[in-house]
Amino acid sequence: QGDWSSDVCSSDLAGYQAALRHVFPGLPDSGWAAFVATEPKDKAGTVVRPGSDGGLRLNGHKSWVAQSRHVEHLLVTGRATDERVVPVEVTASAPGVVIGHRESPGFLAPLSQGFAQFNDVEIQPGQLHGDDQTRRFGRTEPRFVMIAACSYLLGNLLARGLHDGEDGGPLVATLV
Repeated sequence: QGDWSSDVCSSDLAGYQAALRHVFPGLPDSGWAAFVATEPKDKAGTVVRPGSDGGLRLNGHKSWVAQSRHVEHLLVTGRATDERVVPVEVTASAPGVVIGHRESPGFLAPLSQGFAQFNDVEIQPGQLHGDDQTRRFGRTEPRFVMIAACSYLLGNLLARGLHDGEDGGPLVATLV
């Protein structure tokens, strides 16, 4: 059994992974995934543009990647030529993807955290998602993380023998 902050972080990650796969059902079932949206203030934004061969390319920087040491699948937001911000699915091992790591993060310390650079990463049509999914993920993620955290807390309560409600009946929770 890990320390409390590590356990809570793990439950939150489970909710985060579930939210990603709910909003982006085409993501592989296995392997860590991360929604990569935060951009550094001192570098150019991430863009999705036509390459010289007519295909799409992803270029730019992101300043925060969750589970950077373990992530396999990235959903990277990039600005398209029509100015929409669209999520692009890429694998962390794709040519042109460079992920660095923070050694001593102050925020969510049990979580490996890093940053990414995208250098002319080739994008196939199926890797480009709709801009509505970016907004949907923003609304969905907190709910899934909270459900996972509540499940963790309820499991710990039950493990400690708190099986009954105040009136001696079963402990019941309603998710709204």
